[in-house]
Amino acid sequence: VFLLGMLSAARCEETVSHSGQAAAGARTRTSFAYSVQGVRICRTVFCSVYGVGRTRLKRLQKMVESGVCVPAPHGNVGKAPWNKYSVETRGRVIEFIKNYASVHGLPMPAAPRGRAQTAPTYLPSSCTHQSVWAQYSNASQQGEEVVGCKSFQRLWKKQLANIQIMSPRIDVCAKCETLRNVMKNADSEDFKIQSASDLKSHVELAQSEREFYRSCIEMAKTNPDTSTHITFDFAENFAIPYHARQPGPVYFKVLHRVNNFGIVNEAGAGQVHHLYHEGQTIGADNGKAHGPNCVVSILHRYLEKTPHAKSLHAHCDNCCGQNKNKTVLAYLCWRVLAGLEDEIMLSFMIVGHTRCSVDGGFGVVKKKFRASDTDSAAQLVDLIDGSGHRNKAALFDWHWRCWDDFFQAHFKKVQGITSYQHFRFSKDIPGKVEMKKTHSSEDIV
Repeated sequence: VFLLGMLSAARCEETVSHSGQAAAGARTRTSFAYSVQGVRICRTVFCSVYGVGRTRLKRLQKMVESGVCVPAPHGNVGKAPWNKYSVETRGRVIEFIKNYASVHGLPMPAAPRGRAQTAPTYLPSSCTHQSVWAQYSNASQQGEEVVGCKSFQRLWKKQLANIQIMSPRIDVCAKCETLRNVMKNADSEDFKIQSASDLKSHVELAQSEREFYRSCIEMAKTNPDTSTHITFDFAENFAIPYHARQPGPVYFKVLHRVNNFGIVNEAGAGQVHHLYHEGQTIGADNGKAHGPNCVVSILHRYLEKTPHAKSLHAHCDNCCGQNKNKTVLAYLCWRVLAGLEDEIMLSFMIVGHTRCSVDGGFGVVKKKFRASDTDSAAQLVDLIDGSGHRNKAALFDWHWRCWDDFFQAHFKKVQGITSYQHFRFSKDIPGKVEMKKTHSSEDIV
């Protein structure tokens, strides 16, 4: 198309007549004034500059003279390629992949949200497209046409996109994995259908609680003066000194551990990382570093120093040794009784599906930490403050208190605490707690 435009601009016509002949016998001749960047050149140089041969140039000139400045279609357009596989061969490939997935695959009860409507089937992480193709090649009978590995992958992705290879992961939901293994190893179809139904119900419950979590964040962002939403959790310990290029002998050293408890206010205040090393824990040698007294002490420090609304909603994971216990519930009830808040709601994510916004802040810090050299706690504070505008570090400046001993004498233990996910304390019902198994179920006082 570019050459056609160049030749159209270079085209010129002139009238040629023999001497002594009448003007009526004159004829018109078409010529081309070749040029490059405004400089006149000959035809040979033009062909050399644009990499076109004499034959092709003449064909393009004829197209310009005829007024049809559209490239001619390639000669193979509309023709089947010589190496095209037959319909029977393609059908055998698709049938083999389906049979392989029915034996080794793990069918899902429903498609992931926001994707295709076909429920996926996951093959083990140890499988690869090449290993499945190798088994297909070995299983083919003598005399049958066998497709190549690349064509095998193209057919798989185009015709059977719902059959996928599972990516390796860590910290997955134990219940999901158990139900998937039961489905995979089920002896009967009824047992497999029942397991698929249980898995579907579990996933739908986790998705419902996730939507509730997002709605709480949006409510806090919409009405920051009347409602505050926070999420808190422990992060993986920092081991310092740490260097991006680690010397060999340092690998065998016992490094200094720094604990990190993060609290994020989704309304825009950012995330605070509370840092304390192994010599500042309640117990000796990093003992009792993640217990309920530790959680309540840091949470009390945060709420005392951070402005927030009278209606407080908190989300955290389902760890009984840290968050879901009588000490944390008694502390929140005590805050309402003391008039510090009018209403407090504590919600727990479904076990195995506890990823939340505080983990995003931990991930940003961890990525920065791995690429930096950190030799002291002061440098760790600078690293966290510089990792993002929403991250801020707070070194140990609070007091550890035995909250459990204090609350044990004044508050009763909540029975069956592990079976409930939502707890609400209000000044309208002082000293009592409303509990729910799901956010949509009825309250139990």
